[in-house]
Amino acid sequence: MPEQHSPVTVRVPASTGNVGPGFDVLGLALDLWNSARFTLAGDRWEIRVTGEGADRLPSDEGNRVLWAARQVWETLRRVPPRGLQVQCENHIPLQSGLGSSGTAVLLGVMGANAVLGNPLTEAQVFALAAALEGHPDN
Repeated sequence: MPEQHSPVTVRVPASTGNVGPGFDVLGLALDLWNSARFTLAGDRWEIRVTGEGADRLPSDEGNRVLWAARQVWETLRRVPPRGLQVQCENHIPLQSGLGSSGTAVLLGVMGANAVLGNPLTEAQVFALAAALEGHPDN
């Protein structure tokens, strides 16, 4: 499928693997979400973050959302777009055990996949995000 030139919005819930005797075995998705809007535009990759962590998260390609998005283009061996604008709205607190880091990676992978017309299956999205995150316990 062709790249999506209209904006794409994805949402990912908070999660926890800290479930009593099922610690790091059981997991729960929670009704607390981060979202990101991806737009192919401009001549560079930029991200703006509002909400939780806005004053602490990188606003360049050091941001995990942008980093994970770029990994999708690399995985598919496609030339990345010259410009990608991402607007993140964060509601999940950082360093809270609610998966904010995993959420950022999944937002990047899902958003890039959607922009590219969803060439990755759901299973491939999960596998790539899990590999990038390194500890998919949340």
